[in-house]
Amino acid sequence: MDCYFSIVSPPSQGAILVANKLGITLNLKKWITYDPVALYTLFDFKNGREKVEDENRPVRPSTSTDVVQIKDLVVNNLPFASSDRKHQMDLYYHIRSAPCQPVAFLLKHMGLEVNHKVTSIYDPTDFEALKKVNPQHTIPTLVDNGHVVYESYAILIYLAEKYGLDDSLYPKDHAERSVVHQRLFFDSGSFQGSSLQALNQHTRQNPIPEENLAKVKRALEVVEMYLTDAPYVAGQKLTIADFPIFVSVCSLDTITYDLTPYPNVMRWFNTMGTHIPDLETMRAQAKADLEALLAPKNN
Repeated sequence: MDCYFSIVSPPSQGAILVANKLGITLNLKKWITYDPVALYTLFDFKNGREKVEDENRPVRPSTSTDVVQIKDLVVNNLPFASSDRKHQMDLYYHIRSAPCQPVAFLLKHMGLEVNHKVTSIYDPTDFEALKKVNPQHTIPTLVDNGHVVYESYAILIYLAEKYGLDDSLYPKDHAERSVVHQRLFFDSGSFQGSSLQALNQHTRQNPIPEENLAKVKRALEVVEMYLTDAPYVAGQKLTIADFPIFVSVCSLDTITYDLTPYPNVMRWFNTMGTHIPDLETMRAQAKADLEALLAPKNN
């Protein structure tokens, strides 16, 4: 069910609250209010219906502020978000780290703002600061209003469950969720390791072992199969599973691995780029930082 709304509108607030109480999932579409051109672009008054075919409708994605305001509205019944919600989350991370990138990309996609605490586990000062919040002293680590979450996939789940406007990123349906879990475990147990090893060897200007290349090839064949009849790796909707697998393919793209034998992967890879603002800037920074880390040290 689509709901065109403005978070500052009391009628919009009431509709969102009532839908939440009734268990109705709304596809929230922020609308530019008080714009007569927008109004006539959006609705066909002659036939009394929405112009669903109009791709130029004045609807834009919800911003990070909208997400927080709606969450406050539904969970706390507050008419507006409190100002201190904007910077309550701290993210200990480094963009060169492959496990950190899915979290950074998901945050961008969701429009959530965090305090980015760039952390190198090789730096003694950073390491000691990280140990104070995470006994495993691993990145990424998320601190949300005092609650600490670490492990990349756990953070993805946490963000989608707490801040998602609906359950599309992390479905509530058990069958759909099981597919998301399977894709996450596939990446964690197979694809991430083989793609990252290939990237590290390439960055060090070392030959990539044939055994490693065979694992990469097999993983890509599996992802190609996932995407045969679906636009995303876990089905018809973008989910949190797309983000870590996207990072694994990014690692291969960085080393100019030939993806042409995998047309579904290439199509999906290009589509994913449209879901992540500032993607190329983040990827360029990750590449530069990794090259600096792995560069041969002069004696």
